[in-house]
Amino acid sequence: MAENLTCKVDNQGRLSLPARLRKQAGIEPDSEVLAFFEDGGVVVLTREAALAQVQRMARETRGDRKGSVVDEFLAGRRREAEDEAREASSRHGRHRKSA
Repeated sequence: MAENLTCKVDNQGRLSLPARLRKQAGIEPDSEVLAFFEDGGVVVLTREAALAQVQRMARETRGDRKGSVVDEFLAGRRREAEDEAREASSRHGRHRKSA
């Protein structure tokens, strides 16, 4: 179970995270973190944690499909380009016959 720690916000709005929490999260001095509002609270993530979360969400969205999303996208674009080329070639051939 996650430990609840009390944090202080100073009069300039700065949030002070306890050392134990920073260590658990992998937050080092001068680290940049991402913070956003979600479900009535503030979420603070390291860039690594945010990336891992996005990757996990992408895997869940993809389901059982295998392979790279980029490869799938490129293959789809190649098919579209081939279809467009065939269509243009077909139109070009019709114009010649009617001339």
